[in-house]
Amino acid sequence: AAGWGADSAETALAYRPDPDGLAFPNAAPPELFGVDDAIALFGESAVCQEQSGGCTPTASAQAWIALVAAATAGGVCEGMVLLSLDRYLAGVEPPSYQLPLDTDTNNRIVRLFATQFLPEVQRAAQSARGKNLRDVVATIESGLAASATPYTVGIYGPDGGHSLVPYAVRHVSDSQVAVYVYDPNWPGLDRFIEFDIEHETWRYSMSTPDPSAD
Repeated sequence: AAGWGADSAETALAYRPDPDGLAFPNAAPPELFGVDDAIALFGESAVCQEQSGGCTPTASAQAWIALVAAATAGGVCEGMVLLSLDRYLAGVEPPSYQLPLDTDTNNRIVRLFATQFLPEVQRAAQSARGKNLRDVVATIESGLAASATPYTVGIYGPDGGHSLVPYAVRHVSDSQVAVYVYDPNWPGLDRFIEFDIEHETWRYSMSTPDPSAD
């Protein structure tokens, strides 16, 4: 939209959807979260009934694995934004946009996706909800400051939630703010959430049948 470009953003990271986002779109993963992924996160002693040899997951571990695997059916945006942001902050080569969706990348994505189901992560996310939009924007800006750790952003609508990486904030007017984001649904594209902080509204297109015309 005219007048909403990111070039004059007041607060920004060097991060950009290309090269720092992933080049493939968000979708259900080719390999679901499984026992090996749970072991990688928590260790064999927390997942397996046996102390040595093969692994038969405990009932609680199996239920948690099934919960995470089922949740990936709608996509793994949380894992994608966390992998992208983590690699950007660490300065890892090659840039994330060059990563293929191979087994190694898939494993990292589904494991990071699973972290949103950890109680400590859920508590932190819940504490951020219910803020007015002015405070939301201020929080995002604080994560873009020098030496700060950037945030991810969760947006929610009638069809569910979605995770994004905010990388720039521009105050278009006293009440209108553009927060520029990497969106795994739109690989390589510059996207922004449009905030009207005076009227407590926001606008964003999560998806559309024709991405080229969005």
